[in-house]
Parts: sequence; C-alpha cells; structure tokens
Amino acid sequence: MNLLGNNIRGTLGSGINTIATAMTIVLDGNSKAYPSGVSADTPMYLTISSETDPLLCEIVKVTEVSGADVTTMVRAQRGTSALVWPTGSIVSLNMHAQDVNVMYPFGVYEILSKPAPLTVTVPDNASLVNIEFTADNDTVVLTLPQGEINQGKIIAVVAAITADAGTATALDIVLGTLFGTESGVANGTYIYLCVAPGEWAPLHAVYATTPIAGVTLGAAAGAEATPSLTFGDATTGFYRSAVNEIAASVSASNVATLSAAGLEVAGSLDVEAVTATGVITATAGSAAAPALNFATAGTGVYGTATTVDLTIAGSRVAGVSATALDVPAGSAAAPGINFGTAATGIYGDATSASVSISGTQRLVVGSGLTVYGNETLSSDTSTAQNVYAYRDSIPHGQLNFYSARGTTAVPSALLSGDQLMQVYGRSWSTGTTFNACGSITLVATENHSSTAAGTKLVFSTVSNTTTTLSAALTLDNDKTMTTYADEIMASTAYKYFGASGTNGSWRIGRSGDNLVFERREAGSWVTKLTVED
Repeated sequence: MNLLGNNIRGTLGSGINTIATAMTIVLDGNSKAYPSGVSADTPMYLTISSETDPLLCEIVKVTEVSGADVTTMVRAQRGTSALVWPTGSIVSLNMHAQDVNVMYPFGVYEILSKPAPLTVTVPDNASLVNIEFTADNDTVVLTLPQGEINQGKIIAVVAAITADAGTATALDIVLGTLFGTESGVANGTYIYLCVAPGEWAPLHAVYATTPIAGVTLGAAAGAEATPSLTFGDATTGFYRSAVNEIAASVSASNVATLSAAGLEVAGSLDVEAVTATGVITATAGSAAAPALNFATAGTGVYGTATTVDLTIAGSRVAGVSATALDVPAGSAAAPGINFGTAATGIYGDATSASVSISGTQRLVVGSGLTVYGNETLSSDTSTAQNVYAYRDSIPHGQLNFYSARGTTAVPSALLSGDQLMQVYGRSWSTGTTFNACGSITLVATENHSSTAAGTKLVFSTVSNTTTTLSAALTLDNDKTMTTYADEIMASTAYKYFGASGTNGSWRIGRSGDNLVFERREAGSWVTKLTVED
C-alpha cells in the first residue's frame, strides 16, 4: 500500500533529466512533512507538474527520502512519461485514480460474448470475473489484473462456455511468470490470490514452500471399489481400510496398505521389513535367486553389505560398490556399456578404455589419447582450446600430425603432393556451413621413405569480398620463400643478410625517405651507400 498525506507541496531545487532517480526539493513554507515510513514496501507517489501548465505532469514512485529530498525514485508511473523538469517545477503529494480504486473496487467484470480480440486483461480491483457465452472454436486468453493495487487480493473466475454447433471456445488463464498459464480451463469456479503485481497463485491447487500445520482434511472412509479421495477416476485413489490404516486402490482393487506395522504392497513387491529409520531390508539373494526379480526368478538385483549386483538369467552381469561400477570388459562389437545400440558404447581392459561406434573402435584412452577418424572440438563459452604440458625437459606442448597412406594395420609411405597436415580457420556462413578463411598446409615434395621426407609449408588466405582460399606464402623444401603479392615492410624495419649481431653482415632499410645499405663493423652499423629521394 502506498502512503498519502495532506497539504504536501514544494518545488524542485534543481532541474532533472529523464533518467534521474533522485531530486532536490524545497518544501513550501506551510507544507506538511512527508508521511513517515517511506520504503520500497510503502512508497509514496509524488506528482511533478509545470508551474504554467498544471496538466503537464509526471508521477514518480518514491521509495527513499532524506529530509525533503528524494534519494530513490522510479520514473514514469501510473500512465505518465518521464520528462525533463527545470528548477522550480511543482512537486506535490496527491491522490490518484489508482488510490480511489483501492477504496472502491471494480467489482464484477463480465464477458457475456466471445470477445474480439480474443486476448482480454481483467481491470484492476475486479473481485469476480463472470465468463458466460455460447460460441465455437478459438481460445480466449484471459490475463488476470496486473496493477500493484491487486497485491494481497483474491479474485474468482466463473466460467460457463457452451458450444453452439461444434467445439466450444476454449479458455486459457494467464497467472504470471511464477505460476504460468492454465490452459484449456474447464467450466467451473476458480479462486486466485495476487502474491505480487501480475502474479496470481491458484488457490484451487495447493502451493506451499513450507508444511502447512494444523489443517485437517475430513472425508468419508471409502472402500476398495469407491475410494474417498480420487484423482479423476472414481475407482482409483485412497480410502480407510480399517482403524489406523490407509489403503490405495487402482481400478477398484487394493494395491497397497499403510499401517503402524509398515507398508504392504499387493502383487509383485514383497517387503520384509521397514526399520525405524525408514530403511527397507531384504534378503541378500544370489545370481541364481536375486532378492528383487522382474517376473523371472534368475533376473534381478541382489547384493551384500558392500556391493549391489545385477543378474540376467542367473548370471551376474554388473555390480556397484562404494568405489566402482563393474561391468563386462566387452569388445568393439559388443561394448560393456552401450547407449541404446548394442554396438555403440564403451569397453576396455586393465590398461585402456575404448569407445566403439557401430562396432568400430573410434577412441582409445590409455597412456595417451588416440582418435580414429575426425576429431571435433566445440565450445559455446570459450574462445580457445588449450593444451598444457608439464615436464622437466626441452620439448613442451607438442602437437603432432601423423600421416600415412594405407590403413592402421598396413600403413605405407606418402607420395609427392600428399598433405601431411592442414589447419583451417573457418567462419560461419549459413546453416551449418563454415567458410574456409585461412589455412596452413604441409605438403610432401617428394615420395617419402625412411631416408627422404621433403616438404613445403603453404600459408593460404582469402581476399576481401570473396570466399576463395588461395596461397599467400610458400616456404619450400630448399628454404626458398615464394610470396604471391607485394611484400610490405614497416618503415623502421630492415632486411638482413647474415645475423644482425655478427660483424660482416649487411642490411637494407629506410632512413627517412632514403634507402640505405649498411654493413656491421666492430659492433656497429656503418652506412656504405645511400639512395636519396
């Protein structure tokens, strides 16, 4: 509820823009002070208006003050817009239409014919919505009141929609983000409580975050064929089978009885005992005679104090302990753990674990990781895939590409022109298509053998406004470098012939607009020739 007060008026001590959330106010000499207790739960609504045009105004929701100054406010309230206000603008505490509605509720809101449009929002402060008409097809979407003044109030919705000549018009009731939408609401009476602006809890369904104490549900005892508490089916539910007993019935037949002695389940489940702490105990059983079986004596679950085991047709097939899941080793054709398909899953032995797809080994984890086929690394949250290496020797973070013709079982040497490695950079184009935007390719330049492994390295890029990948730079097997466009050096860069720190080396570079040739002599660079601008 918001606060009100009489004879409270002042002016802006300084102007505010459209996004200001605080303002300085000078109260008039005879003005009363603000009502006490201004907070987020008990705000007050101030009106800012023009001194020359009183109808030009903005209403703000004030949740914190300091003396006459407003330190926290929400702009553009109760159907007004945020405006720029100059120094001297009038600020007053007034009663608004929303305040009057609190004292004079809307009352009954009626929908007596199929509305057009089909989406209807109930006015604030309505206490009863009466929906009564005859029509076919479509769905009326009814949104319960959205205003702050409804918080803590109850509204009833009475629906009586009948068909004309076909299927009656359906009804959906929008309750807000907390409780969603009740779809296809049947004719009847429904009660709702507004727990926050625009949030309505259905009281015809029980919602509670903590147990409700002191509530007694009274009902007739009922019987096996006619349980007193049912769930849309007159023969399925709960009833009182005897003094201090509750029984469950399904299709007019008893399926379970709860008493002080424990839970008795009719049919397939036989519980030996329930301990005082709620633990169900049963015999240990064995692979041939599991304690819990599934219609077949030798198929089910048995165990000991430390393991739980699964048996099929009298043979143990898996077990669980506090430290491990034990399943058969399996093979590529019949993995020990599969995922809906007998030949797709995980199998292994004492030294490795493998993944099989359609009966073919695709991945092995042992002392390292081996992948057979294409490897895809995908991430929606990281911009990089990282490789970490920790060792006390020179090689670190190596990435090796092993290439051969033939098969894993019978490999053969590469031929001239074969690619040993190709690394692409790709950007999304459309659908699932990604364009190749650059690549690094290692190519064999001769037929490879144990004594010959010539290669060249090709760097490729894509020109602007195209999607065509083409070579930009090649480092050949004889260390020659071929570029496929202009080579551009920074104005401060040099081209060296020999090591830059070795006497006798040469370099070519720019000095201002001149081209200079320099030689390294006695640790310094000495100009030997200058080509001037």
